[in-house]
Amino acid sequence: MVEVSFWGMLLCLVTPGLHAAAAATAADDTVSQHQQPRGHLQPLGAHAPPTGKVNILHEVPHPVDFFKNYVKPSKPVVFKGAGKFLPSFEKWTDTYLRDHFGDLEVEVELGKKENRSQGLVSLTLNEFLDTYEEDDIYLVESIKAEMKGDVGLLKCLQCGGFTRLIQDAIIWYSSGDTMSVLHFDNVDNINCVLDGRKELFVVDKKDSHHIDFDRLEEGFVAIMRFTFTVYW
Repeated sequence: MVEVSFWGMLLCLVTPGLHAAAAATAADDTVSQHQQPRGHLQPLGAHAPPTGKVNILHEVPHPVDFFKNYVKPSKPVVFKGAGKFLPSFEKWTDTYLRDHFGDLEVEVELGKKENRSQGLVSLTLNEFLDTYEEDDIYLVESIKAEMKGDVGLLKCLQCGGFTRLIQDAIIWYSSGDTMSVLHFDNVDNINCVLDGRKELFVVDKKDSHHIDFDRLEEGFVAIMRFTFTVYW
C-alpha cells in the first residue's frame, strides 16, 4: 500500500486529524464472559454503531467551498478518486521507484504494528523494496526532494493561503496490514491512498475529552482487542 499524507493546518481528506486508531499491545482476557461490556476485546468502536456522516465527493471542491464547508467547521470529507490525478498514481510502481530513486536513503519502521518506543532504521529504497513484501517492515519518510515532482496538490489547496500552512509531506509504503497506535495529531492531515485500502477510527473534537491520552504511554491501547476494563 502506498499512501501520501500532507501535514498542516488543514482538514483531513479522509477525516479530521484528531484521533486515528490501530492496534498495539495484547489485551486482558481474564474478564469472565458475563462481566464483559459490549465491545470488550473487540475492535475499538464495536461497543456502538458509528455516529455522524462523512460526506463523499466525486469532485474536488473550489478552495473557497473547501474552506467554508469543511475546514472552518472541521467537517470530515472524502474526495473519491482525487488521487488518480497525481503523477505518482500512475508512476509509482516498484520498478519505477527502483529506476529513479533506488539509491535514496529512507527511514523504515521494524514491525507493521506501530511501536513508538522503537527507533527507525535507514535503508536505501532499493534495499527496502527487496524485502518489504516478506519482512515485517514499512517505510515512513518525508518525501525526498527528488520525488516531489511526482506529487501534486489538489486544486482545493492551491490558493487561499493553504500552501503556506503545509508542514510536511510524508509517504507510507508497505505490503499491507500496517496499524498505528491510538494517538492525537497536533496538526490536521490529508491522507491520500494511491494503492490499497486505509481505515480510520476517529473521534469528534467535542468528544475528545473522553479519551485519556495521558495513559497511552503505559503501553498503548490494543485497538483490535479493546480492553474496556482498563481504558473505560
